[in-house]
Amino acid sequence: MESLDVVAERVRRLDLWESLQASGAPVHLPSLLNEQRIFYGGRGIWVHQDRTKGLGGSPSGVSVSLLHTGSSYADDLSEDGVIYHYPKTKVPGRDQSEVEATKAAMRLRLPVFVVTYPTPGAATRKVHLGWVQGYDDAEGWFLVTFGDAPGEIAEQGIEEAAFTPVGPKVRRQQLTKARIGQPRFKFRVFQRYGGRCAACGLIVQEMLEAAHIIPAEHGGTDDPRNGLVLCCNHHSAFDRGLLLIHPETLRFEARDHLLEHIQVTQSSLSSLPNKPHPEALRLRWQMQMEEARLQRPEAL
Repeated sequence: MESLDVVAERVRRLDLWESLQASGAPVHLPSLLNEQRIFYGGRGIWVHQDRTKGLGGSPSGVSVSLLHTGSSYADDLSEDGVIYHYPKTKVPGRDQSEVEATKAAMRLRLPVFVVTYPTPGAATRKVHLGWVQGYDDAEGWFLVTFGDAPGEIAEQGIEEAAFTPVGPKVRRQQLTKARIGQPRFKFRVFQRYGGRCAACGLIVQEMLEAAHIIPAEHGGTDDPRNGLVLCCNHHSAFDRGLLLIHPETLRFEARDHLLEHIQVTQSSLSSLPNKPHPEALRLRWQMQMEEARLQRPEAL
């Protein structure tokens, strides 16, 4: 059963959010956010220690707000959520304390305020009501979704769940670099396959991407079984039809070039701890064969 202190803190944060919404302003001055203690100072994660230390049994307190400047990880922000990277200030103990405080927000189901810049270097700030939905210590990031209430990110039993390779397309005005649903998709794909390029084994996080097997522009679902972790080079090769995956053998194949020419060092997907859904691989193979036939029939 929740403590009254946790319930009161949730109500306080939701009241602050309603107050911001009632103002009708899409952006706000930092001074207003500081005054209302929605965000305070210039740190990436703000924990109101006086109010939240010990709340829900959390010795590190509970994070109130997360600042996403967009300078380093712009592609991880979309209209419906953000992948928020763990702090790396190298201040002894502080980074881990802030990580634990953000995990406490997830455990206690307390919303956090995600503060962003409407444009690079803007004097005003945009605020999103966020819910910490998951974390990955191996990758060093949180998944935070936006909305008036926390959604679900159930991953248990996904292997037995029905797989729909193509879903309805979502058309909304794109205000950020990542499309709708991309942060959640990326988080779940990395969680499923690990932070390593399936084609070359690269482990540099900044160069890794969550690739759709059936492309999003063709209605490909955001189910992680319709995804793979690929480096930016092999993601591009896969999207361009230069790199293929045989649906039966799971082996990598190349069109027009040898695999070594495009620096593929892994022979197949067989070593992955989890595999993409066979239907996704089959449909993508058919799409690539058809594209190759239309472009250059003699290539096949």
